[in-house]
Parts: sequence; structure tokens; C-alpha cells
Amino acid sequence: MQEFAGKVAVVMGGGGVLGAAMARRFAREGMAVAIADFDKDALAATQEELLERGARVIAVETDISSGESVEALAARVGEELGGVHVLCNNVGINTRDVSIWTTTERDWQWAMGTNLWGMIHALRVFVPIMLEGGEEGHIVNTASTAGLAGRPGTGSYVVTKSAVLALSEVLWHELKQEEAAVSVSVLIPHIRGAVTRTRRPEEFTNPGQEDQAELDLERYHVRLAVSQSRTDYPTADEIAGHVVEAIQEDRFYIISRPDIGHAIARARAEAIVDGKAPPTAGMEYHQRHETDAPGQG
Repeated sequence: MQEFAGKVAVVMGGGGVLGAAMARRFAREGMAVAIADFDKDALAATQEELLERGARVIAVETDISSGESVEALAARVGEELGGVHVLCNNVGINTRDVSIWTTTERDWQWAMGTNLWGMIHALRVFVPIMLEGGEEGHIVNTASTAGLAGRPGTGSYVVTKSAVLALSEVLWHELKQEEAAVSVSVLIPHIRGAVTRTRRPEEFTNPGQEDQAELDLERYHVRLAVSQSRTDYPTADEIAGHVVEAIQEDRFYIISRPDIGHAIARARAEAIVDGKAPPTAGMEYHQRHETDAPGQG
């Protein structure tokens, strides 16, 4: 896909740092943009910014863990903007730093609902629309280095982001098998000044942990401060530029810090080939760069 002007982009997580950057870049390329997010205040802020820039934009409050909500989003896009040419599934939340066996059912439900089911709903709803449109299109699914190597204390995040990577690989093969004009990329970002949001909906609050929202917010600000200090990480706007380039090149893997992503992937592959345990080097590398991943929130 080479031309963007006059076409339509749908950006999930449009209220987040990376989602807003993607929306800005697509608007700059001359696209109409639909932004979706569960955070109506953040969504409104992104919409206002884009309107001030002269963009054609609609903002739709969306619960991506709900298939019906995603279907309603698609209906709005169809009514107000027309077909869909670019879909950015920029979704992701991070739960508490706990072990697999102490991660609660509600922790799992929250992570799976947003990080995995949100992706599944978006693909189930929008891929048929894109295929039926018969035009060139591209899908970008946001994963994480957590999908390449696990890190203790982040089980639900690692599991769901690993699934996003696998889902994207299967989707790539299926689209090629269909000889579709639509292709797919998977984004593995390290972003300066952005981390996964952690605002937990009330229905996923653990019994006896009613202060979890405050603790999540405190942890978020600590991680954000670390991320903002990482001058070796690209900004969200720079990553949005990488996304546009990857779409034009039809490149599957978009790794914002190849030195990190390649080192982790190589260490894991070597461990598999050699029949060894999961590489500690990969996990240590991941721990030193733990502020990757944007997410819808």
C-alpha cells in the first residue's frame, strides 16, 4: 500500500500516546481517521488536537473487549467515513506484578479481554470489511518484546502479547493464501514517554483490593517517569513514522529498537534449537528495558 490520501484509518487506543501519534501521522498523510478508546477524556483530547490540525476525524468510545462495541464502532465508521484501508490494533493493558499462581481470575479476565479478545474482535469485524472493499489495505497489530521472551511477574501480559504475535503470523499467511490486497504487520515498540496504561475497570477489581486503582496509578507514574528518561528510545511520533514506512514496504515485523528485539529473539531461538532452558540473557535484557509497549489502556 503506497498511497494514503483520501483513505480511511481506524486506530484503536487512539487516546493513548502511541495511538494519538499514529492518528496524527495518518491525518498528515491525508487520511480520514476514526479513533477508538475506552477513555472518553483522552479520546476527546486526541480528537480536538486532530480537528485543530484540520483533519477529518471521528472519535468513538469503544470497549474493545466487547464484540458488540467493536461492531458498533465499525457501523459508525461505515456511516461517516466509508470503507477501511488501515486498521491499527494498538491495544494493551498490564496487570499487577505477581506470579502466575497468584494472578487472580479477574486479572486474567482483564488482560485477556483487552489484549487478546480486543484484537480478535477487531480482526473478526474489520477484516471482512477490508476484504469486501477490494482495495489495498493494511493491518498493524501492536505486540511487545514481552511476546518474544517472558519476564517474571508479568504472566498475563506475556501470554496475551505472545498470542498477538502468533495471531498476526497466522493472519499474514491466511491473507497471502487468499491473495488478498490486505496485508498485516506486527509492531514491537519501545517508546520514550509511554507505557501501558493500567486503569482497571471496576468489574475487574479484586475483592479486598479496592485500592488497586490507586496502586495501579502510582505504578504507572513510576514507570512513566523511567520511560521519559529513556532518551535512547524513539518517540511515539517517530514510531508512527516507522509504521507508515512499514506499510509502504509491506514489512511484517516493525521493531522500534532492533538491537533489543533481535537480541531477545535470537537468544530464544538458540535456546529452542539447543534444547536449553529459557535464556536468562533474554529476560535480563527485557528487565533492563521494561517500559516498552503502548497500549489502548
